[in-house]
Amino acid sequence: MQLLSLLHRWTGGLVGLVLAVIGMSGTVLLWEDSWILLDGANDAPASSPAELARAIEVAVETAPGLSRVTFAGGEIGLHQAIYLDGSGAYIAQDGTVIDRWSGIWERPELWLFDLHHYLLMGEVGKTITGVLGLLLLAFTITGGGVRERPSGSAYGRRVTRLAQSSGIIVIWAWWHRPCCLSQLPQAQ
Repeated sequence: MQLLSLLHRWTGGLVGLVLAVIGMSGTVLLWEDSWILLDGANDAPASSPAELARAIEVAVETAPGLSRVTFAGGEIGLHQAIYLDGSGAYIAQDGTVIDRWSGIWERPELWLFDLHHYLLMGEVGKTITGVLGLLLLAFTITGGGVRERPSGSAYGRRVTRLAQSSGIIVIWAWWHRPCCLSQLPQAQ
């Protein structure tokens, strides 16, 4: 049981750290429309076939080896063209090239996306994130069987006394340490 506890603690900590990086990078990406400050980024998306065809024409003319075009949407009002060599461009809906880059390190949203989805390791990183998700599920299940301190321990009594004297709510999970500490409003 001590080996399982040690294994659970250390691998859980490392997995948790990587999952925290994935979660934080995803949160920043969620709000990318607020911090991409390029001209046209806040424009309403156009959806006419002629305007979309013009965006593809400009993307093809801008550089050889077009890989994909992500059309403007509700989040960002620019089309994004990505090329096979890793370069790319933002194209306004009127066909103007707003910004170009030669690699992912020149635009923060590109390397954040790569960090979030691939841990900056390509397909290997994608596999690792999938395995980490499965490990998170396994740790959630096996963590219920690992008890570090019984609830009647001296540690538990000290935390309970602290909570009673300071007005802090302690939410106990029967299998672990206190999960959450939050301050109660003090009575006047």
